[in-house]
Amino acid sequence: MGQRHQLFVIAKINGRYRNLCVIHHQWLYGHTALRRCLDALNIFSNATNRMPIQQELISAAAHDEEFWGTCSDAIPFPFILSCLVTGASFNVEGYYYGILVEDFQTAYNQGDNNNGITIFDISDLDNVRYCFVDYHGMESEREVSLMTPLSARTYLEAYYELDDPKCEEMGLLPLLDKFKGRSIITGAALQDTWPEGDWQMDECDPQPQAINLDDNADNQPTKSLRDQSMDTFLGMVISQTEENPDLMAEAQMMHDFSSRLREQLYDRAANMERSAYLLDLLYMALQHDKVVDLSPFKTLTIEDLSLLVTRLCGNGKMKGLCLSNMPGLTESDLELILAKLSPPSVGAGSECALSPRAAGRGQNLMAMILLEDPQISIDFLTKNLGQYEIYHSEIFRIPLRNMCADAEESIQELEYAAPNIISQLVWVGVSSRQSCDSKLRLDNGQIDWSGIKYSFDAASPFHTGPSIKYKNFLLDVPLSAGKTVRSLQRLLQYLTFSKRNSFEDWPKAAARCFATTSPTFDKDECSVGPLSVRLSYNDHVMSFGPRKPLGPNRKGRLPPSGSWAIILVHEAFDARNQEELDLVHESKSQEENRESQTEVSARNFKPLKRVRYALAKMLPAEAATENRFMATDILGYLENVMGGTEEEISEVRELNAWWHKKSETLGNDNNYHGDEDIYDILRKVYPSEPPTEEMEEPLGSVDPVDHIMRMITTIATERDS
Repeated sequence: MGQRHQLFVIAKINGRYRNLCVIHHQWLYGHTALRRCLDALNIFSNATNRMPIQQELISAAAHDEEFWGTCSDAIPFPFILSCLVTGASFNVEGYYYGILVEDFQTAYNQGDNNNGITIFDISDLDNVRYCFVDYHGMESEREVSLMTPLSARTYLEAYYELDDPKCEEMGLLPLLDKFKGRSIITGAALQDTWPEGDWQMDECDPQPQAINLDDNADNQPTKSLRDQSMDTFLGMVISQTEENPDLMAEAQMMHDFSSRLREQLYDRAANMERSAYLLDLLYMALQHDKVVDLSPFKTLTIEDLSLLVTRLCGNGKMKGLCLSNMPGLTESDLELILAKLSPPSVGAGSECALSPRAAGRGQNLMAMILLEDPQISIDFLTKNLGQYEIYHSEIFRIPLRNMCADAEESIQELEYAAPNIISQLVWVGVSSRQSCDSKLRLDNGQIDWSGIKYSFDAASPFHTGPSIKYKNFLLDVPLSAGKTVRSLQRLLQYLTFSKRNSFEDWPKAAARCFATTSPTFDKDECSVGPLSVRLSYNDHVMSFGPRKPLGPNRKGRLPPSGSWAIILVHEAFDARNQEELDLVHESKSQEENRESQTEVSARNFKPLKRVRYALAKMLPAEAATENRFMATDILGYLENVMGGTEEEISEVRELNAWWHKKSETLGNDNNYHGDEDIYDILRKVYPSEPPTEEMEEPLGSVDPVDHIMRMITTIATERDS
């Protein structure tokens, strides 16, 4: 069953097209296939993702022919696969649908398919190509040519009459406009990728260049005599063994000095030798880069790398450092390179040494790109570099393994030594029927949280009954101040617009909200980072039955004092929109009126479909108020975790202004849960009674069916006795 569709990523590697990754989508066809294709194209074309993609393409070019036929790893290129998975399964405007990761060697016709395939060619990241293909006949309204690269319009016309008024309501013509200027993959490229197929070869588009390890390929354009002379002169400057201030000063007077110097340094990187001005020249060329790639400079000593990184981080604009594809790099080397960047704790008196990047303080460096460096262990990274956002192949690969057909039930968790200043994500859901129940409302119209029971079966897909739905996730992704603000805004946006807020879906969508936010505060909606393992696996800590209080983590402890939790209160989460909720309210009111034999309900209130947030933390015992918590909005949070320097005050203002502007644009400017009953919710989430022995077993280790059967047996035993 389903509208089954596969998506592929290919690239020309060393003169031959190769398949890099494949996913299966169970419900993808028509305009939805175009929307997911467009999202993936934007992700692959995005400048933030370019460097990690290039690093995996370099790794692909280093593999021999045997690798492409015998590799047993289903996910050899996890970052590229993460880009595909994100684009195909998620959009912040309310779309999420789970996908299945296939082995990267899966052929175009080996999937369970009835609605065609989508293919992306990332050989040229300045011109990412796409096409749709019907290889055996789709379940569409009209037939299309088989084994032929199809454009977005051709594929869409197989399902819809574009002059139909319904198509205008669906916005199909504006959708097609977004594909203008996008190049289609050629039939020759598909024939090269899968030579066993009988592909139509009537395309005549030029082929993308191959990704080749040889940096001195013959296909480089011929330079003018002036450019050649300038290159020769820069070569002299770079290779100077003795200091020559006059020569250096003359070089800096050149037109486009910085860009030309950068080009020359990268061209010579593989055979670079120590010279008098090498580190100065590297700094001049790279000081304005937000993400600095030092992976080609493999001949630099560790001491030189450390000096350069310290200088770029202290005086330059570097926020990300790439040391990928460096097999000679050791864990000790990394410690030396970053030794002078070791951050202090958040501040005196803090009960846990939270990383300054988590709080938005300290040096500029936020992200470490260490793709294709298997000699650097995850254990080392999480214990020593936990304050950075880490782009490591295995950290990307772990959550993707759960999406494979042969996924194991157990998961490998990432335990970061440096505590996250945002340690938990708590979701409290109230169903539409609960929202409309006057018995669960106070006289002022607010929800009576004391009258709502705990969730008996929070894993149930059914939203009936008197219990609130609740999930508490221990966050395993580093969150700087900027990343917290942007990720939370994206999550609120997704939850507000989504029509499929199921228990299984929203945590995985939340993982993508955090992963698609750049660690730097860039106006960027298409970056891809590591997925939270716990959110991706829906691995939560929650109560099960009324005897267990909500909120203890795996070891029965509350969040450490000083760390924060994101609290989401989602009212009428299962209603698709406000109109549907109004119908439920009308029906519920009539039902209550019949029961009470009155024409007016006991309490007059209007239930709302909405999601609101608060940021909360447990107060230390000596500072605790009657509520034991501090609950605040984005501005209050930023003022609490960031310092009082002029730069930090400016960043707080910038982040807060962005937050409110984005909220107003989305029509969601009343998204802070500022009502006093937030403390009633927090007391539910974090009860004052310490967990007892019988409360220590988390739901993740309990079989719901077995639990229910045990309860039935207990009740029957008590009844018989």
